[in-house]
Amino acid sequence: MAKLQESGIPTRSEVREISFQDLRKTLFVRRGTILTVLVVFVAIGIAFCFFPRHFTASGTIWVQPGESGAMQLSSSLSTLMNGTTNDIVASEVLALQSRTLYLEVAKDLDLVHNMDFWGPMPFAAPDPAMRSLDIPKTRDMVYAKLQHQITVLNDGKDEIIVISAKTYSPKLSTKIVNQLIHDYLLYLFQMQYDATKRASGWLVDQLGSLKKKVDQDQTELTDLQAKLGILGFNPTTATYLYGESLAELMKASDQATIERIVAEAKLRYLQESNPNLIEGEISILPQGSESTAGQSLLASLRAAQAQASATYASLVAQYGPNYPQVKQQHAQLDEIDKELKTEQQRILNQAQLSFNAASANEKMTTSKVEQEKSTVFNSHDAMVRFVLLLQDYQSDRDLYEQLISHLQEAGITSGLQAGDIDVVDLADIPGPDLPGPVLIILGAVALGLILGSFLAIWLAAIDQRLGDVEQVEALTGLPLLARLPHLTPDKGTPDRPELPQLLVPARFSHYAEAVQTLRAALLLTRPGAAPKVILISSAVPGEGKSTTAVNLAATFARHGARVLVADCDMRKGTIASRLRLSMAKGLTNVLTKSMSLEDAIQEVPGVPGLFVLGRGPQPPDPAVLISSDEMSQMVNSVRRQYDFVFLDSPPILGIADGLHLGRLTDSVILVIRENVSNRKAVQDTVAMMTAAHLPMSGFVFNDIDPRASSYSYGYSYRNYYRDYYTDGNQNPPVEVSK
Repeated sequence: MAKLQESGIPTRSEVREISFQDLRKTLFVRRGTILTVLVVFVAIGIAFCFFPRHFTASGTIWVQPGESGAMQLSSSLSTLMNGTTNDIVASEVLALQSRTLYLEVAKDLDLVHNMDFWGPMPFAAPDPAMRSLDIPKTRDMVYAKLQHQITVLNDGKDEIIVISAKTYSPKLSTKIVNQLIHDYLLYLFQMQYDATKRASGWLVDQLGSLKKKVDQDQTELTDLQAKLGILGFNPTTATYLYGESLAELMKASDQATIERIVAEAKLRYLQESNPNLIEGEISILPQGSESTAGQSLLASLRAAQAQASATYASLVAQYGPNYPQVKQQHAQLDEIDKELKTEQQRILNQAQLSFNAASANEKMTTSKVEQEKSTVFNSHDAMVRFVLLLQDYQSDRDLYEQLISHLQEAGITSGLQAGDIDVVDLADIPGPDLPGPVLIILGAVALGLILGSFLAIWLAAIDQRLGDVEQVEALTGLPLLARLPHLTPDKGTPDRPELPQLLVPARFSHYAEAVQTLRAALLLTRPGAAPKVILISSAVPGEGKSTTAVNLAATFARHGARVLVADCDMRKGTIASRLRLSMAKGLTNVLTKSMSLEDAIQEVPGVPGLFVLGRGPQPPDPAVLISSDEMSQMVNSVRRQYDFVFLDSPPILGIADGLHLGRLTDSVILVIRENVSNRKAVQDTVAMMTAAHLPMSGFVFNDIDPRASSYSYGYSYRNYYRDYYTDGNQNPPVEVSK
C-alpha cells in the first residue's frame, strides 16, 4: 500500500464523488435488477387486485360516571371512581372482549351459518353438520374468528372506546359492531337488575316478617282498646306513663334493627355474589364511609390485575413461558391475585363484623327496652300496656315504611347505574380497506421502481467490478488510451469463409474506429519516437487482451507497417487457432531451437503486413522459456525485422510471465473490461507492474456499452459513426467478438 501511495496510485480508501451521470449509468447497467423488482411488485399488485377485500366498520361508546342513590354503598359514585377512571375504562375494554358477549353476538346474528363471516375459503367454515353453537368445537371456532375480526381499543387518555370489526362483507362488519354494542348495554342492564333482584328478594322476606308483627301488634292493640273502652288516644299526652328513657330506648331499638337488617343484607349479598364482581355490583345497600378506601383499593387491584394479565399474555406470545421476564411477570400477576383475594376476603370479614356489631347492638337495645317495658307493665295498669302496644305498633310500622322506601330506591338506582355507558356513534356501512385496482397497480409500479432503483444502487455500491473510466483512473492513476465498444460474436458466413475470428474487416465500424483511436494514442505515448515492442496484458483471463492485440496490430498493418503479433501465452494462447493458422509451430519451437524464427512466423491472410507467431506446442515449463535468454534474443531479433511488435502475454495475477515480458518491451498496455474486471485484481496488477518498473503507457477500457456510458457519447455514439463514416452503398459493417 505504501508503494502504491508513493507511485501516485490512489488507494481503495479514496472516495470519488458520485455524479448524476454515474447514477444514470448505474441505473442503466442494472436495469435488469430494476425490471425484476418492478415485475415482482406489479405481480404482487395484480395478485392483490384478485384478493378478497376487507371492510372495517367502527362504532364508539363513552364510559362516564352514573348517578348515585340512597341504596349505593357510597354517597357518590364519582367519589368511588376518583382517580380510577382509566382502570374502569380498561375493565370495560376487557368486558367487551369477553367470550360470553362474543358468543351472544354470534347467536343473535346467526354467524355460524353466514358464509361472509367465514370468508371466501370454504375450508375455513365447519362442516354443515357441525354448524351449531351447541357444539363446543364450533363455539371455539366462532369465538376465535370473532377475536380475530373484532378490535376494542382505548387510547388511555379519555373514556372513549372504539369498537371495530373487519370482515369480507361491509354489512356484516356493521352488524357485528352494532350488535356487540347492543348486547353489551343489555348485559349492563341485566347485571344491575340481577344485583337488585338478589338484594330485594331478601329484603322482601324481612318485610314479610315485619309486616306480620305489625299486624299482630295492631290486633292486640285493637283488642286491648276494646277491652278498655277507649275510642282514641294521643300518645303525646301520656309521656308520664313510660318516661323519656323508654322513648329513647325505643328509638334506639328501631335504629339498631334497621342497621342490623341492612348489614345482614350486605353480608348475604356479598356471600352470594361472585367475588370477581364485588367492585362492580356492590352499590346495592348503604355502607359507612370507612369502606370507600377499601373499595377503591379493590378497584385498583382489579385494574392492576387486568393490566398484568394483558402484559403477561403479550410477553408469553412474544418470548414463550420460560423467558425470565415472562416468569417475573407471572410472579407479579400471582402476587396481585393474592392481594385481590385478600382484599375480597377483608371486605367479607368487614361485612361480617358490621353485621355482628349490629346484631349485638340490636339485642342489647331490645333487651333494655323489654326490661324497661317489664318494669312499666309491672307498675301500671292496662292503660300503660295499651300505650306501650301503641308505641310498638307505630315503631314497627315506621320501620316497615322505611324498608319499603329503600327497596323502591334500589330499583331506581339500578336503572341509573346502567346509564354509565353512552353510545357516541353506531357503525355505518364502510368502504373497502384497500384502494381500487388502478391505484394498487400504480402504487406497485411506483414502489417497484423506487425499491428497484435503491437495490440497483446498493448492488453497485457493494460491487467490486469496475464500471467506468473515472473509477479506473482514480484506482490506478493510469491514463485512458481508448474505449473499445462491445463486439457481437461472428463465426463467419458461407460467403466470407476466410474471415478470421479475431479481426474486424469493416474499417468503418465502431470498433474499428475505436482501435484507430487506440493506435493514435499509443503513437503519442512516447515523445520523439513511438514504441516498437508493445505488451498487451490484463489482470485476469477473459478481459479481451488477445482480441485487442490482434486488431491493434491489424490497424497498424493497414497503415503500411510490418507488424508481428507474438502469442506469449504458452499455457492457453489461442491466437493462431482463432486466426485459422497452424498450431504446430510457434514461439515454443523458436525458444527450444527446434525451428527457426522465419519458419515459425505465419502471415495472416487478407491483411497484408500482419504476421503472427503462435505459441506452438505447449511446453512443460512456460515460465522458464519466457524468462530465458532465448526469449530476449528473439524479441531483439523481431524488433529489427518489424516496424511494430505486439506481445500477447498471460494474465499478470498468479503468473510471472507478464512481468518478465514487460522488461523486454517499450510500452505496456493494460486491458480492463467494463463491469467484469475486479477492482482489487486491477489494483494489485498495477501495483505489481509499478513495483517491477514496467513502462506502463495506460489502459484500454474494453467491452463498453455506449448507451450506458457516463461520458457524453450516449446513444449518439453509435449514430455518429454510422452517419459520418459508413458508406451508404455498402452492407452494414460486421463486428466480431474478442
